[in-house]
Amino acid sequence: MPVPRLPNIPREDCSPAQLALFDAIAGGTRLAMFGRDRLLNRDGSLQGPFNAMLQLPGLGNDLQRVGQSLRENGVLPARLREIAILVVAARYRADFEWFAHAPVALREGVSQQALDALRKEEDPGFEDVRDRAAWRFARLLLDGGRLDEAQYGQVCTDLGKDGAVEIAINVGYYITLALILNAFEVALPEGAEPPFK
Repeated sequence: MPVPRLPNIPREDCSPAQLALFDAIAGGTRLAMFGRDRLLNRDGSLQGPFNAMLQLPGLGNDLQRVGQSLRENGVLPARLREIAILVVAARYRADFEWFAHAPVALREGVSQQALDALRKEEDPGFEDVRDRAAWRFARLLLDGGRLDEAQYGQVCTDLGKDGAVEIAINVGYYITLALILNAFEVALPEGAEPPFK
């Protein structure tokens, strides 16, 4: 197992700017969504990409606010957002991203069978048109970064233009988080099974 490249920053060691960011991350909708065990380490420090954000609290705060806004101001059901996130996690083999979001996807109605397929980057066999559209759009963005006119038209038909914009922003945001997780070898909590071996 790789060694994390950034030391945890305990809350009591935070500068004032870091403390404000820590409290913004550790509270509110994020804590309700993930629960303490997927947000905080046993020592109370932040898990996942959030410890890296504390290194540059001004930039980290701007970045975490994008995630907060995606959760709180999106027009699509959370299930579609989670499908797109898991497509990114699987593509980048971002263990922590998968660890954090797979349980949320299950709660939002994505089946275990679909999760297993998503993890293997296989067709999850979604029957719901919007689930399938979110999956396909995320894959197209990751595969080539562009859509032809027919693909774009289908996405807009299935998700609406606002929904298409929301999925595209989610994919971009979670690519950023996956790269942070991978660049700094962010570890899973002790005892958690890595989803990508």
